[in-house]
Order: sequence, then C-alpha cells, then structure tokens
Amino acid sequence: MKRKKDYFSNHLLSYYQTRSFLSFVSDLKAIACTDMRIIESNRQSFNIAEMLDNILHHIQHELTLKNIKVNTSLPIRQINGHPGLINYTFFHLLKKIVSECQSPGEIIIKTMIRNSQLKVELFSDTIFISEPQQKVFFFYPDNVQFEQAVSDLQFRLNLAKKIIEMHQGSICVSSHLRLGTSFCIELYQSY
Repeated sequence: MKRKKDYFSNHLLSYYQTRSFLSFVSDLKAIACTDMRIIESNRQSFNIAEMLDNILHHIQHELTLKNIKVNTSLPIRQINGHPGLINYTFFHLLKKIVSECQSPGEIIIKTMIRNSQLKVELFSDTIFISEPQQKVFFFYPDNVQFEQAVSDLQFRLNLAKKIIEMHQGSICVSSHLRLGTSFCIELYQSY
C-alpha cells in the first residue's frame, strides 16, 4: 500500500512540476514577445469569443471546485493582435479572478464595441478590491527575486498589462463594496 501511495505522490509531484515548468516557459515566451516587432510580425485577426471559450474550458476544473458559474455574452468579435499574447493576458486575468472569487460565485463576461474599440468586461459580485489595491493591481516591483517572480500571479498580471498596452489598449479594475469588481480590457479592433 505504501509503495502505491509513494508512486501516486511522485507522479502528482511530477505533474505539478511539469505544470510549473510549462507556466515558466509560457512566461518566458510572453516576455520575449514583448518586443513590438514580434507583435507586429505575428499580428492576425482572430475571434476573441472563441479564445475566451477555450480559456474557460482550460480552467473548468478550478471553476467547478470553487462552484463558480460563468455567464457569458460573447457574440463573434474579430480583433487584430498577437493571439498568443492576448490569450496569455486573458488566461492569467481569469485565473486571478477565479482565485479571488468567493464560493459559490459567478463571473460575468461581456463584450461590446465602442468607438472602434472592443471592450471585454469580466465581472464578479463576490470580489472586493480596496481603492489602494486597485491602483497597484497590475503593478509588480522591480526588486523581486527572479525565482519568486516566475511563480507569482502578480508578475503575470503586470506582464498582461504591458501586453495590452503594447497593443495600444488599456486594462483596468474597478471595485465597489457589496457591488463587486469589474475588470475591463479595451483593445482597438485593428491598430
């Protein structure tokens, strides 16, 4: 019995080390791609609704564990940009929202067009972020050890903000006590 338990523990540890390594590789790829020339050379038109559906599929296990429902209003919206980096941004933002969301909870995702900009709003009524925390939500200090940075979701959110800015867009958080928190990403449909 102990041998079976050790086998399972070793494979579980190996699984988490692999996931951690893949996350690390993903971060390094995102950092490498933050050169504007790489973004320009890999820019293409893609469907943001399809991308968000794929991300939700990948985090379905975490949503189920925390009993979080996702309500989406995602008509087909085409956008021009670097699909891998935009995917990185939404993936890590959704991971942060899921980690902060209370159980049971709900996340509402909406897209809309305003002045040739695509606005994607991710909302949860079970998250509250104080005003001082909102100001530094996407900030990451420069003096952090590299080993800590690559394992930190805050580092990934800071990188996500830089990616959106490099696409000439904006990302922000707005939160009100007892009302919830809204995360908005605005991107030009083509830039």
